[in-house]
Amino acid sequence: MSTGPPSFFGSKSRPPPSDVTATITTNLDPHQQALVNLNRQNLYTNDTKIAHNRRINHFIEFVEERTAAKPDFIGDGTIDDVVVGIDMAVVPDKSWYMYSKKKNAITYRIKDLVWKNITVDMVNLFYAVDKYNCKYEGGQLKRNAAGLKIMLAFDTRRKYFDALTYGKLLAKQNFNSTLEIEKPTIIKSLRIANAQQKGNGQVEENEADPMSRTLCEFMCKCAIFVSNSLWWTMALLQLNCMARSQNIDNL
Repeated sequence: MSTGPPSFFGSKSRPPPSDVTATITTNLDPHQQALVNLNRQNLYTNDTKIAHNRRINHFIEFVEERTAAKPDFIGDGTIDDVVVGIDMAVVPDKSWYMYSKKKNAITYRIKDLVWKNITVDMVNLFYAVDKYNCKYEGGQLKRNAAGLKIMLAFDTRRKYFDALTYGKLLAKQNFNSTLEIEKPTIIKSLRIANAQQKGNGQVEENEADPMSRTLCEFMCKCAIFVSNSLWWTMALLQLNCMARSQNIDNL
């Protein structure tokens, strides 16, 4: 058995997080806290934070609606065991909870989830609800010529899981081990469903499709012609990484 550091690249799954926690805390003065906040700011743009918080709010809304419609939806507990309030007065950097930003008016997310209590069934049911997974036009569910529902593209739906991961890291909590183990299976299921839906003409979004080899070669030739090494490098990286980089994450 390897005793080296875990590999985060190339492995299909990771073991569930351990319950080991630190026995000490760190008390920072305002200047030190500002430095910590500045360092963390580099991880996400404000637009990405807003998008993640909106999606977390959608999931909270989903849980609240299901619990209101079916009081025993949450077994062995209540809605208070899943949804909790956020005391913004003690939050060191509110920008991480931005929900919307219009001119000088900023709205923050004021509810959070008890992340260990998010069950696999909750997540699977969320991905089955039209309201969060289908396209609407004029307030009506959009359908294709065959009458089938038009679904959101795979990457749009996957970002809900990205948002949940963002939220639990922000709260310094973990998913329960069952959800952590099942996460790759849920994502794989979405990918397979997306392929089937594309075949049925149920997906009309193309912005998340991989770059074609022909287009990549054309971009590289143009970049060489104008001696733009950055353009050439980004073209190759986008083809290789399927454009899963921060600079286009908001598309």
